[in-house]
Amino acid sequence: TTTGQDDDGRPPLRSTPPQEPAPLTPAQQRLWFLHQLDPASPAYNIPTAIDLTGALDHTALHHALIDLTQRHQILRTTITPTDPPTQVLNPPPARPITVHTLPHHTDPTTYLTHLAQQPFDLTTDHPLRTHLVTTDHDHHHLLLTVHHIAADAWSMGLLITDLAALYHHHRTGQPHHLPTPTHQYRDYAHWTHHPHHHTRHQHQRTYWTHHLANTPTLDLPTDHPHHPT
Repeated sequence: TTTGQDDDGRPPLRSTPPQEPAPLTPAQQRLWFLHQLDPASPAYNIPTAIDLTGALDHTALHHALIDLTQRHQILRTTITPTDPPTQVLNPPPARPITVHTLPHHTDPTTYLTHLAQQPFDLTTDHPLRTHLVTTDHDHHHLLLTVHHIAADAWSMGLLITDLAALYHHHRTGQPHHLPTPTHQYRDYAHWTHHPHHHTRHQHQRTYWTHHLANTPTLDLPTDHPHHPT
């Protein structure tokens, strides 16, 4: 656990116990709100498909995926629909991958698209879903789909790099040399709710409310009444 403050007055990140529920970050709060409006929408699914050619070690891939969710706790986090909502850490999945077999030499594009568009139930589903689609004995398609509440496009590159290193480790027995994460996303979530940030946001709100007090507004015929702030 870290203490003190940074030089600019911001509080430092603090490691939080895994059993302690974490709040949602402001970005997660927005995505949670949108998810509640349309729970069946796949609009915030982030799919990445990887073509795998050659012999595949299914056992090594299984353990690599478990290690990946162990390493990045956000990938095994669900949302408790309380007021306010919280994110709860779950154990790594016992079956981290679903395997599908298609007829030989079948174009898997339509099938992969169908899998990628399956909605998440953020209250029960882990935000990482993994499918392995086999079209030949030495040709597979690994589909990783993450909900945007747990990752972004940049994060996918990091996850794939980590997964490749972990797979190589389990397949060969050689060390993976991945650095241990210093903090988890749940630590950042607690950090965003520190009183320092609330005070800073209040100061910004007061400044802009005063600065824009006399700004003219558009009176559009299809517009709706706006709150003064």
